[in-house]
Amino acid sequence: MRSDMAKVIVERPRFGSRSRKKPKGYRKSLQKLGPEGLPRREGMQKRWQRNSKSLNEHLGPLHRYLQSNVGRPWSVVFSEICARINRNSAVQDHVRDHVFDFVAVHTVLIDGVPCSAEGRTYGLPLQSYRRQQFYVCPRSGLLKRVKRLKQPQPQTQRRMPVVRVDDSHRCMFLEGRWYLVTLHPFPNNGIADMWTLEKKDVALNRWITRKEALGLYGVAAHAVDRRLLGKREMRQLPIPIDLQR
Repeated sequence: MRSDMAKVIVERPRFGSRSRKKPKGYRKSLQKLGPEGLPRREGMQKRWQRNSKSLNEHLGPLHRYLQSNVGRPWSVVFSEICARINRNSAVQDHVRDHVFDFVAVHTVLIDGVPCSAEGRTYGLPLQSYRRQQFYVCPRSGLLKRVKRLKQPQPQTQRRMPVVRVDDSHRCMFLEGRWYLVTLHPFPNNGIADMWTLEKKDVALNRWITRKEALGLYGVAAHAVDRRLLGKREMRQLPIPIDLQR
């Protein structure tokens, strides 16, 4: 471990520490309030709060150090970290807190899966809820990396082919076959139920809303009839050749 690890991590200039300019927009903000909206009292540092200082910690070196020591005994790794930290310095001692942000020390193996051994989280797998990226194996005492569960990729729903024939007819590819669908417009019952009104769609065999119908058919209409198309009819209709089956 590098000797200046504590300095690299926490002893950095805080955000806003080099700000010497007056904050912009303060006078305009007062003008927008008007004479009656001005505050009666205001602290001396009120106008400087936008540029106030905040913590500026760089934890990349600590993470890389833990990553490079995966497979080593945790007692040895932690001893090397403590050897470079001055416990009398509150700033340097703060590094120890960041170590436990990365490493789960109190763990237990349940069916070979590393789980938490602390309080209310006892028995919960580390890979499912903890943000620690490393853990100490309760059997070997070695520092190991938490294997995260792969998030299942959402399956994109394929949009069914719909070909416009005229205002009231569409060709739709349903259940592996092409159908000629007859449409009927939604009733106009006012703005209140424009998007909540549902109608039974014969082609989809379910109820659909006006909004869904617009996205599917391009018009506010629902299917009232469907008829299976033959190969000869398919060639006469505007169905692309590469989609004809």
